[in-house]
Parts: sequence; structure tokens; C-alpha cells
Amino acid sequence: MRLRQAQVRQAAASVGVELDFDKIPRMPNTADAHRLWQRACQLGSPAQLESLLEWLFACHFLHGGDLGDGATLLGLAEAVGFSPADLVGSLQGDGTPFFCDQPEAARQGVPSFVLGKGRVLSGAQPVAQLLAGLHQAVAAMTRAQARVLVPAERVPAPGQRVLIEDSGKSLVLFNVDGRFHAIDDGCPHQGASLCGGRLEGEVIQCLAHGLRFNLTTGLLLNSTQLRVRRYPVEPAGEGLSIVIESQEAIPCSP
Repeated sequence: MRLRQAQVRQAAASVGVELDFDKIPRMPNTADAHRLWQRACQLGSPAQLESLLEWLFACHFLHGGDLGDGATLLGLAEAVGFSPADLVGSLQGDGTPFFCDQPEAARQGVPSFVLGKGRVLSGAQPVAQLLAGLHQAVAAMTRAQARVLVPAERVPAPGQRVLIEDSGKSLVLFNVDGRFHAIDDGCPHQGASLCGGRLEGEVIQCLAHGLRFNLTTGLLLNSTQLRVRRYPVEPAGEGLSIVIESQEAIPCSP
């Protein structure tokens, strides 16, 4: 352990960062930190995410902060512009393990870098190779994505939804207490419209056959198989942007 810490200190010192492992009183359970980061990725801008990641690492490695403490995590997120109310639901506080979208990637090696939706680099990699991998991932994501712009006047108020027709696609945009969810309008069971379904919190019920889908994951309640396709929603000026990814880029797990 001491030898590995010395290697990490040396690597950090090479880029001007001074680490003192004696300042770290305990090794925290970071499951909630991962859950908070996953939720932040759905809500934040690239600049916010970059700042949050830097603050999370600085909290642990430079200041000896406890990344297993929910209040600490929410405070760091708030410091870079997130609303704690939007993230508190991602925290469980009981040490429950975090399962990432691609659990097989975590078994490839430590560290393991998942770049985009499919490229995985395992183990320590030269800077040039990491940079090349990032460029390839960005290029692939750019090719795979289209965007549906929603002007400010069409953004639904809290508790409301709006049907959006664009390029042959029918989407429903929901506003649930200020959190936006976009899904296909057609129920994956038999294609009935979900726009007029019964909304309870973040669950939409298809009126045709009563199937209920979680808007956060797209999954049918009590199922890990049947799901309605969902899309990321991002700020775009005074309106919103719905990111339409290619089918190949959508992971099968929530």
C-alpha cells in the first residue's frame, strides 16, 4: 500500500499536485458519490461536470473530506451550480453498492476508462493514447447524435407535458418538478400514445393497457426488459434540446 501511495504521489507531483495521504482519516464508501455523479451527468453542463469532478477529487485527496457523506456531496455539487434538490434523490446513504451502466467495463482493469458508448481502455495508458481515444469518442458521438430543439414557448410547465413531432419522430417532453424527461410517444407494448397517459410523479401510465413506465429509466415497473426509449434533455438558451442518439449508442441497461 505504501509503495502504491508513493507512486500516486509521484505521479501527482509531476503535474504540480501535492498529495498527503496522512490527511485522509478514512477510506469512504463512494457508492453515493457515483450515484450523484451519474445524476449530475443527466442535468449539468460540461463546464459544471468538469468542475464537480475536480472538486470531488480535491475533497478526498487534498482536504481529507468524506465522499461517503451525503451532505458533503451535495455541498460540493451546489458549489458548482447544481441544485441540491435535484440530486438528493440519487443518494441512498446506506452503502448500497453502485452498479454502473456497463458493469463489465469495471472488471477490465483498474483504472478502466469508458470513452463514449463503446470504447474501453483498461489500465494505465499514455497521455497520447488517452487523448486519441477521447477524440475518437467525441467524433463517434457527434456522428451518432441529432438534436430536437424545443423553444422556450413550448417548454412545459411543472406537472405538464408536450407532444413534439420532428423528422418523423413523436416524442413526449415531461416536466416533473423542474426535471425534464423525454420519451417516445408510442408505448413499446402495442404502440398506444403515452402523451395522454396518467402521470404520477416520475411514472407514466399507458391508458390503453395500464402499463406503467419510470421516466428516469424508461423501464416498465417491476421489469428489467420492457422499456420505452428515453432521451437526454439539455438546456439550449432559453429553451431545451432533446438529444436523439442512434439506436446503437443506447445501452441496454438503465
